[in-house]
Amino acid sequence: MDDPNAWVSWVPEWPTALFKIDAYSVVLLNGIFESILGMMLLLGLWTRWVALFLSLHLFFIAYEIGYNDIGVRDFTLAVATLSLALWGDDCFSILSLFRKREQNF
Repeated sequence: MDDPNAWVSWVPEWPTALFKIDAYSVVLLNGIFESILGMMLLLGLWTRWVALFLSLHLFFIAYEIGYNDIGVRDFTLAVATLSLALWGDDCFSILSLFRKREQNF
């Protein structure tokens, strides 16, 4: 589903009313938001804070969507992201690999 128009039906009415933007823009802004924070997780930048923020975001989305296949998927992703917030980054993050390389020199 690469088409943002397919996701417009999932957007609740309150963000469009609160921010005075259309549902299409909400979908695009959410995608940009999650992509940037996902890249921060990949790089290991402020891992715990970013993961906590993303998990809260995903819990809220799962709550808004309710109990269905997408809601359960988002709830599972929220729990996984919360565990990352509790444990922090590990040896597989990019910054961790750079730190190891600097220690070896």
